[in-house]
Amino acid sequence: GNKNRLERFRGHRAELAKQVKLYAAACKESNKDAAYKVLPTLHESFEAAAAELLPIPYPEIEAIYITSGLIVAEHLPNKSTEGIAGSTATILRKIEYLTEESIPAELAEHKSELLKEFAQLKKLAKQMNETSDAPDMQVYQGHAEELNRRLEQIIAIHL
Repeated sequence: GNKNRLERFRGHRAELAKQVKLYAAACKESNKDAAYKVLPTLHESFEAAAAELLPIPYPEIEAIYITSGLIVAEHLPNKSTEGIAGSTATILRKIEYLTEESIPAELAEHKSELLKEFAQLKKLAKQMNETSDAPDMQVYQGHAEELNRRLEQIIAIHL
């Protein structure tokens, strides 16, 4: 994912390594006071490093991705017109929740690129809706696969 998160992780990991060395040295010397004193900072360093590895929750994206995955993996191969219609309507509703306000604080630095991506996702969802009842589903399938691919890319890069 995110380069800034990786850099923050590396910084926190370096601090954690430093704290582990201080703790190990105190233990080696049987200095309980020094070992006890270093533990809170060691714990904070561990938590900070671990936090950078956790995915950023973004339920609005995840909900659309689940539905688009269902379309691509189930509805299209099974030629389920009801599933396609229902899931397309769901995506059209859920995609409206992708707004500037919905962007998690952790992604604020990527706001402008995410908003551009949201515009593309909304356009694809509209195109899916316009082609969802066509006799030939190839155009619809192309839009659905592109939507799914773009969502996967957002998740891989940002979440």
